[in-house]
Amino acid sequence: MLSQAVLEMAQADGLPVYLESTNVAVKMYEGLGFKRVDSFEMKIPSRGDAGELKAYEEVCMIWGA
Repeated sequence: MLSQAVLEMAQADGLPVYLESTNVAVKMYEGLGFKRVDSFEMKIPSRGDAGELKAYEEVCMIWGA
């Protein structure tokens, strides 16, 4: 409901909406009309392991552009 309210306000003002999503939530945002435009990856510490790094990816998405 919150996402829909923001999209309605953006549409009324003629503005696009940009967000960065985890891979898990991409399908939900695509269902709201967002399109993938880019992605980026970074290395972050693994949970529970002080020295090991793991890849973490975010997907850049836009709506209304």
